[in-house]
Amino acid sequence: MNTPMEKSLLDSITVQPHLEGEAIHAQFVLADDFAGFSGHFPGAPICPGVAQLDAAVLSLKIMDKVDYRIVSVENAKFTRPLRPGEPLSIKITRLDAGKVSAVLKCEEEQVAKFKMTLRRVDDA
Repeated sequence: MNTPMEKSLLDSITVQPHLEGEAIHAQFVLADDFAGFSGHFPGAPICPGVAQLDAAVLSLKIMDKVDYRIVSVENAKFTRPLRPGEPLSIKITRLDAGKVSAVLKCEEEQVAKFKMTLRRVDDA
């Protein structure tokens, strides 16, 4: 079942997750009414880091048709605020043992990068 954040992210996808070489690519544009902007911050909204992590996980869920949960996040660096209406491009590279590396950009400027360990969630 999708969380409110996932539903809001699904509405924000402008380029469906797809393979380019070995990496998964997706693009989002977060509208003013995106759930993650609520209260973060009134009058000057920016996309919270957790929503950026969720966008990467959602991209993998769509690509693999599998539900994942985050086990851990390593080396997360959020280097630029992402504001409403700005394009968010995500590039995900699979590493090993459930690990992925993600780089998020707005146009050509890096917004964030991180590594995550994911766990597959069984529907049963």
